[in-house]
Amino acid sequence: MIINRIVLAAAWLAALTILVVAYRRGRLPEALIQLMATQVLTWTLSLIFVNFHFMSCPVREFPRATDSNFTFNYMFYPSINVLFSLFYPRIQAWLPKLAYHVLFSLGMFAFSCAVERHTELLQYGSMHGLMRILVFWLGLNATRLYGDWFFKPGWLQSGKTA
Repeated sequence: MIINRIVLAAAWLAALTILVVAYRRGRLPEALIQLMATQVLTWTLSLIFVNFHFMSCPVREFPRATDSNFTFNYMFYPSINVLFSLFYPRIQAWLPKLAYHVLFSLGMFAFSCAVERHTELLQYGSMHGLMRILVFWLGLNATRLYGDWFFKPGWLQSGKTA
């Protein structure tokens, strides 16, 4: 189906655009660490979810290699996480942070619902919508916190190992 290919191409274009934005802002090292950390998380979780029939991917890029969708779990969702982390509000007020979390978590949920409804790329079986929102939220924050820890000021420059 042509819509599947269009969605996959758009996902790759969006992911590469986000990386170009990170490069132009001079934050490519942060972006790459966030991207790789999220790739580990999303790829592992997607394999677990597919094996336990929480979701399925009827149309895949590499059907003989994996039962999971490569584009979404390896590039698109990780690049969205890069966007989340690079523009995360560093102010102390809780309301902008809450709005930011809700915006990204619900945005990713809405995207996954649209992909499920209009394509054959993702089908969620017994995975409830609230569980998906929680997984998106936990993934966004787990890798953001990892990136914050990794780029803690002075940690890399001081030569400390822990």
